[in-house]
Amino acid sequence: MNRLAARFGVDSRVFSGLAARGLPLLMAPLSSIIIALNLNVETQGLLYLFTSLLAMRSLFELGVGMSITQIAAHEPSQSSGQLSPSLVLVVERWMQIVAFCYGIFAGVGGVSFLIYQGYHDFYTLTAWVAFQISGALQFSTDGRWSLLQGADRIVEANQYRIKASIVRYVVLWALLFAGASIYSFVIADLVTLVFQQVSLYRRQRWLFPSKSAGAPDEMKIYFAQLKSLVTRASQTYLTGYFVFQMQQPICFHLLGAAASAKLGFTQSIANFTISLASIWLMSAFPQIANAVALSQFDKAKLRFKRAWTQGALVALAGILLAVIIWYALHYIPRFQLRLMTFPAAGVLFGSFLLQALALNLTYWPRAFKVEPFVKVAYMQMFVTPIALWFGATYFGLLGISLALMVSWISSLAGIFPIFWRFWQKRSLIPAPVWA
Repeated sequence: MNRLAARFGVDSRVFSGLAARGLPLLMAPLSSIIIALNLNVETQGLLYLFTSLLAMRSLFELGVGMSITQIAAHEPSQSSGQLSPSLVLVVERWMQIVAFCYGIFAGVGGVSFLIYQGYHDFYTLTAWVAFQISGALQFSTDGRWSLLQGADRIVEANQYRIKASIVRYVVLWALLFAGASIYSFVIADLVTLVFQQVSLYRRQRWLFPSKSAGAPDEMKIYFAQLKSLVTRASQTYLTGYFVFQMQQPICFHLLGAAASAKLGFTQSIANFTISLASIWLMSAFPQIANAVALSQFDKAKLRFKRAWTQGALVALAGILLAVIIWYALHYIPRFQLRLMTFPAAGVLFGSFLLQALALNLTYWPRAFKVEPFVKVAYMQMFVTPIALWFGATYFGLLGISLALMVSWISSLAGIFPIFWRFWQKRSLIPAPVWA
């Protein structure tokens, strides 16, 4: 991986991130075709609804992933690539408890929503329960990925993700063609989870310390740090579900499964293109945060400016690519029926661009080991569902796109002043300060 990155003149972290995201990008069109060929419109709509309901994990994750990365990036042992067993054990226990609570709540909540929508059949309800069990198991292990990222072992983490993506798509496609329908996704996810954890255990054994390896005093300190960050970050991330995932339940409820399929299929085009813009900031964040911790602000700013500019350019290119993909697919009858109209898709793609630009700005303040976006998150949490409900009711799918555009315009207007305030700082905040 490092040799290939050097040959193309790209930072190895960015190159591995591009490969990890680029592989799903290349596989996505083929995967979409296979899904469309093997699932009817209603089942495809249910698939996107299930994916949205699974995202209720944000109501329980509460920003713990970013909080773990922030703590790990500020650790003195971060430079060695391995972190304290005490920190790993605290993260492991935290994630297991939270994942269990999430599994119970989201499982019952999802079943209740499906019954309310008229889906009482055994097939649909058991499919959702299977999805939820798989999602909870995945959630319980996600802390290890945050630790790897915070330890600046981004290249290794991306290599695991590349291999896992290959395994998942091969298993998924084989099951879809074999007629496993919506259960194909559950089985593929479980196989991938086992593959990931076995790979991590073989190569990153420090992520699986024995329970006796933790020092009680150290664990108390790490727990207090994690609790402090999550307590405030939770208010930002708690709102995330209402911002990122409410469009599918609202669309499904007001416009039906067919409209939900169109929204989900069109979103998938933008997700796999514009989401590449975050790779540069995600890859650079541990170094930026570590430079801030050492009061090397000029170095940190230079790294951030380069990463944010590259991400913005990629986001613009992603918009163009999404339009090209939409244009090509709308000539194929089977896909034409599952795509939003161009006005609705164009506005949707524009909202994704604003989302990428806004979220990438948040990395700079968070490098100071703080979470200053609480008020912005609450504002967007109220604006988004109201705009979605109003837009879907009066303008259909176009209204949903317009609502998302309004959401991210308001968010960017709130994020930028906070970013600028931290950009002008010339000293490290001695203790967590919350805006």
